[in-house]
Amino acid sequence: MIEKAGCMRWKIQLDQAIPSRRPVQGKVVRIDGKNHYTDIATGLFLPTAMTFGPDGNLYVSNVGFGPPPVGLGQILKIAVP
Repeated sequence: MIEKAGCMRWKIQLDQAIPSRRPVQGKVVRIDGKNHYTDIATGLFLPTAMTFGPDGNLYVSNVGFGPPPVGLGQILKIAVP
């Protein structure tokens, strides 16, 4: 997934392909240019979506799906540099 904010681009990267049976770690990166990425948030678990709020912060769904117990999902607010 790629989200645009002005001329900047942002992306969720997963450490391994789904459907893996192992937990999937992920991160949010800023795309600074061709093949150049800057980590913005790391250590996420099954991030599934992101968007910018009217306050300029980035909101990311963490634990967007996965095994029980149900209800572990989070919306993380990330202040972007």
